[in-house]
Order: sequence, then C-alpha cells, then structure tokens
Amino acid sequence: MPAPDGGEMLRLWEWERLRDLYADAFDDLCHERRDDGESWTAATAALGREAIEALLAAGRTAEARSVWERLCPVIRARGRFRLIEARLLLAEERPRAARAVFEEGFEVADLREGAEAISELWSRLSDEPLPPFHDFRMRPET
Repeated sequence: MPAPDGGEMLRLWEWERLRDLYADAFDDLCHERRDDGESWTAATAALGREAIEALLAAGRTAEARSVWERLCPVIRARGRFRLIEARLLLAEERPRAARAVFEEGFEVADLREGAEAISELWSRLSDEPLPPFHDFRMRPET
C-alpha cells in the first residue's frame, strides 16, 4: 500500500481533529448538564452516540468507553445503545460479551429500514446466520 500523499495526510489530520471535537463537546455537555430532564437526556444521547461512533472509527476504544460510562443507565438500555455497546465490546476484543448483548435481545427502534449495521456486526461475531429477530436487511443473503 503506498504512503498517503500530502492531501490525504491533511484529510486524515482533519478527520482526527473532528473526532476530537465530538469528544470535547461531549465532555463540555457533561460538565454543563444540570439535571436529568428530557432536553438534557436527548442532547446527551445524541452527542454521546456521535462521540462513541467517531472514537471507535478512529480506533480510540478507551476514549469511547469513557463516553459510554458517562451515559446514564436509561440511555445505555436503549436498543441503539445496546448495539453500540456490542460494537464497543468487540472493539475491546471481548467478542463473547458482545455476543451476549445479542443473546439478551434488543430492538433498535430508530434503525433505518434496510440498514445492515446489525447484520454487519453479527457477521464479525459469528459464522452463524443472523437471528431472524435482528434481520432487517432488504436484500437476500449472498
């Protein structure tokens, strides 16, 4: 694989800074949070999700775990966050714990129809077919 050129290096640097901004914004929100009201909970969930996903994409698993631990239990129990938890556990090289999340069951109510995030993660955890309860793919298996 050839070394990245100057433009590619700049894009990589910019993406890394963007990921820092998500983490910094989540830190700031946690410091400013005043209560467990609906607005604060919604903001914490949205920014926490973005921060964790950005940090996992950057391979910054420990920082993603730090964000996860600062989410309140009500948020962590939501289906979307159970899926994120499984991704985080797999990134931490804990595939059994990630699979246990699937076995406990979760429903991602806001998953876009046809999205394959669940099946893609499952395929990294198991050679078995995706359990029907989690299969929302819009195309047949190949």
